[in-house]
Amino acid sequence: MQTKFWTIFFLIIFFPVGLFLMWKNKHFTKATRVIITLFFLILILLSSCCNGVNSVQKEELIKKEQKLNDKEIELQKFEKELHEKEIELDKKIEEYEKNIKEENKKLEEQENERKKQEELKKQEEQKKQEELKKQEEIRKQKEQKRLEESQKQEPIQQSNNEAPQQSLYFGSCKEARAAGYSNIRKGDPAYSSKLDRDGDGIACDK
Repeated sequence: MQTKFWTIFFLIIFFPVGLFLMWKNKHFTKATRVIITLFFLILILLSSCCNGVNSVQKEELIKKEQKLNDKEIELQKFEKELHEKEIELDKKIEEYEKNIKEENKKLEEQENERKKQEELKKQEEQKKQEELKKQEEIRKQKEQKRLEESQKQEPIQQSNNEAPQQSLYFGSCKEARAAGYSNIRKGDPAYSSKLDRDGDGIACDK
């Protein structure tokens, strides 16, 4: 191992052994040995500086990764809160829609009830009108009947009018009918307000 070959070999493979062999065996000139030794020292210094820089960068990178992890955890919390709020909002919207449907249903029921009441009122009015028509027809029939009866009684009353004046006053319709008088019109000698109870101008008509 005293040859130059091994010295160069170890300088390339493992430089501390190569430096030791170089200085021990004095294979190169002193200036060359100093230059080679300084070269390797500079390499060692550069390597240590790089390692220091790398360690600092590594620490910064670790800090950044930690911050990133913290932010990611915060983001996950925020997403969870947002999801919960979305669920709560969906529930409120669903409840609001349900209330609107119930309100619309109530309004429809009220509208239907109102229509039913209006229909009942119309039916009642129609019934009243029909009853009024029937009453009017009955009244007209009665009036027609009275006219017919009065027309039948006119010849009898005319014959009775020839009788003395004092015999045409009756105390009741019973006496008048017994004498042959009924449906006595106002202005007739036999007419009396006492006999016309309903005041329609015709005495003893019922």
